[in-house]
Amino acid sequence: MKLDTYERGFYMSLCSKDEIERIFDVKNENDYLLKLRANATIEHIRIHRVFLARMRAGKDDWSFESSFKYDVFEKYLNNLSDKDKEYVDSIASGLVFCNDPNGRIINTPYGNIITLSESLKYFLYFMNLAFVNFNADVEIPDNVRFCALKIALRIMLKSESLDFDIDPRGEVPEEIEQELSRYIDDQMLFLIAHEYSHYFLGHMDNANLIDDVMHHAIEDIDGKTPKYFTHGQQQELDADVDAINR
Repeated sequence: MKLDTYERGFYMSLCSKDEIERIFDVKNENDYLLKLRANATIEHIRIHRVFLARMRAGKDDWSFESSFKYDVFEKYLNNLSDKDKEYVDSIASGLVFCNDPNGRIINTPYGNIITLSESLKYFLYFMNLAFVNFNADVEIPDNVRFCALKIALRIMLKSESLDFDIDPRGEVPEEIEQELSRYIDDQMLFLIAHEYSHYFLGHMDNANLIDDVMHHAIEDIDGKTPKYFTHGQQQELDADVDAINR
């Protein structure tokens, strides 16, 4: 499925001049990840509005690419052995804000890219809020837990508006927020490790490649269609074990 690069005006609403030049002249996996993020943002009006709000809040210090910085990726890489770190050094990885709450390994003309959707963080937020027995001395009402569960399920079904920065859906006590943040970071760390483990375990052969026809944020660059890696159930379990043990 071939998708054209959007007009510069769409990118100008969020990206710097240098970022736009990289989007229009992709040379490496980091440029490709930047373009993936930009396209995913401008293709969804509510996500676009979220980034406009973030840009206004960040003022002169804000940049589109750096706004995706998530320390948990660095935490994972820093905990690897020197040998493992060198092995995955060529992989670009990070968050992408799209409505697909999953992690992916993407094969591009420039190398492999690992992404986790920011919507996955929101899914974990509301799912944890629905089910976790928090240590904080605050009681979560059953109706709040039920509403949180409904929102989490709607996120997973891609039917929830992802504008939580603008409309947080309610106020959660600070003690609960802090505890939630720790749980989410730990869960995301495991998911990041899981995706990298597929690479470590050699689950990247061509038999596992499929064309992506659903995710419109992926471009057909230089006539080469990007593909996703898919994995069998045994490989998923192996990646889980490796993510825990590595």
